[in-house]
Amino acid sequence: METLTSEKLDKKTQEIDRLINKTNSGKNAWKAGGLLSGIKEQEEFKAKNFSSFGAYTTNSLRISESKAYSYIRINQIYSEDDLSELTLVSHLLELADKDQDIREMVLAYARKIDAQKIENNKKIQESTQPNYGLITQTTGSTQKVEMRPNYTTEMIETISGLLDNAKSSRIDIDENLTSRAFELSEKIHTQRELNHKLPNKKGGLISSKHFPEVCSVFPNKPTCEMEVVGLFCVMFQYIKHLSFPYGKTPTLIKFSHIEYLRVAFPDGEVSVINHKKGNYTTLKTEFEFKSESYLTHGHNNSKNECHLIVCWENTLLNSDLEPFGLSFPPILSLKKLLETGKIHLE
Repeated sequence: METLTSEKLDKKTQEIDRLINKTNSGKNAWKAGGLLSGIKEQEEFKAKNFSSFGAYTTNSLRISESKAYSYIRINQIYSEDDLSELTLVSHLLELADKDQDIREMVLAYARKIDAQKIENNKKIQESTQPNYGLITQTTGSTQKVEMRPNYTTEMIETISGLLDNAKSSRIDIDENLTSRAFELSEKIHTQRELNHKLPNKKGGLISSKHFPEVCSVFPNKPTCEMEVVGLFCVMFQYIKHLSFPYGKTPTLIKFSHIEYLRVAFPDGEVSVINHKKGNYTTLKTEFEFKSESYLTHGHNNSKNECHLIVCWENTLLNSDLEPFGLSFPPILSLKKLLETGKIHLE
């Protein structure tokens, strides 16, 4: 085997630096991982008198050894054909611990929609229309146009989680289910983006002919989970007389009192009384600003029980989740309660 010279190692180092420090491209990360793997396995770093692979990456590439290993792992797990031109490093790292069939389905569908976006943007560039969907960076007299995928790393996390749950429920993972996972993830994360744009201090005024007392004490719509907790506590005294069905064989119950509230999941316990028998039980309760957060916070994977979700608005229905073998606990929307004056669990 030919001994690697210092000059040849310098060329490899320059190429790796070009691949990883100028872009977040998954393909570039894959190529860099192959080069780094060779340098590590063949101890090529010794050509520059480095005592270890970590010393080489830190001093020559200005990255930690663990980051270098993440590029090597990408090269080992994926093939170059798995990746589209728009695949990002963060997408690959998010999928790295998933089952191979889930990785392959997600990446295959991502390649499909990426190819469509690339084709659409090519047509736009060839026309006189604005570069819709492109990010334009200007450096000096040079203008660089960079495309981004239509999905984020957070969306990939949600998509792979949905498919993982489907697999655990013995549901076949095919292109149709993967497409539904992408669509549901887009719906969820669009809602989250809208949530982030809400005012920091207070929402619009609450109006309810059924609970005017509540409006005088808590006049503004919630803009976060903490305010949902506050609104529920304010409303509690005024909704204790309302009976509502609970369970698969509906039993009429009423709220009795709040046992406790806390930070850990689930957020608290609420005591309820059986309308006919008069006996008490408790419902472990999770508070969310909007219901989709129950999924994005990973509560559906928790070993802890949850019997009730209290949210401002229910934005994610069980019909959305059923294809993936998922279901939420019953949901109480405070927005609907204020509008109707009735407790209706969804």
